[in-house]
Amino acid sequence: PGLPADKGDARSVDCVLTYYAHSRAARLLVFATLLGVFPGAWALQLLHTGAGVSTCVLRTATGLPCAFCGLIVPFGAVVEGSWTEAFAHHGLWPLAAVGVVVLALTCLVDALMGTVYLQRILRFFARKGGWWVAGVCILSVLRWIGL
Repeated sequence: PGLPADKGDARSVDCVLTYYAHSRAARLLVFATLLGVFPGAWALQLLHTGAGVSTCVLRTATGLPCAFCGLIVPFGAVVEGSWTEAFAHHGLWPLAAVGVVVLALTCLVDALMGTVYLQRILRFFARKGGWWVAGVCILSVLRWIGL
């Protein structure tokens, strides 16, 4: 099955998930992409050092960091084995790292076993989207006030 042509259509999400469910290569690609977050963060960290460049749209537009701002440095530090540096830059980085690893392993299990666990996880997030947005907003406000 091919990918949907209209990405704005709500049904296109289901089409992409269906493509994922029927394509072992797509599952392995998502797995590799998720694991690539760590070395990718390390490479971005090298590029950003001293450049004052932000990859966050919210921070670029408003100057305020979002809940995910600063995760490039801890992820890159973990690749180098600098655990204390990782915690010094973003105290919640382990939560994000566990999420990335869990999703990556879910994709690997899906590819090897022919299951669709990632599809179930994404549908859960889609149903509970408002709560996740509220949680990210609360974490952002906590970061703004310095907690």
